Amino acid sequence: MPALPAAERARLEQAYRATTYRVNAPSGDIDLRLGEPSPALATLLSEAGVVHWAIVTAWNPASKLRDTAANEAAHARLHEWLSGKGYCWLPGANCANAGDWPPEVSCVVLGMPEAAALQCGSEFGQVAVVTGDGEAIPRLYWCC
Repeated sequence: MPALPAAERARLEQAYRATTYRVNAPSGDIDLRLGEPSPALATLLSEAGVVHWAIVTAWNPASKLRDTAANEAAHARLHEWLSGKGYCWLPGANCANAGDWPPEVSCVVLGMPEAAALQCGSEFGQVAVVTGDGEAIPRLYWCC
């Protein structure tokens, strides 16, 4: 994906920061926000015995709305990609706080380091991914 113009990158960063990243964890949903530590996520990571994690999606590549059928087909390919690489994940959703963008289905991949998350995001045409380590602070990383 080519580099984004500065104005578009700033607009998207604002939108991504105004998003709740939900993890459908076995013990209950965990809502994450960029830059804010999550004790519940830290506990989940500790219980799973992993340090690295990432939130990836195949929905709406290049942050352009697509129809549900195309997004679901892309999400199925993401599952295949993750399974092929031996990753374990939990379902999730990226939800715009203002409700001005439809929720995007995501995968919260336990044990996925930043470099692999960026590769995954790039393969699925994403502008950015959210990832972190054992500190359980979600951080935004640009794929382009």
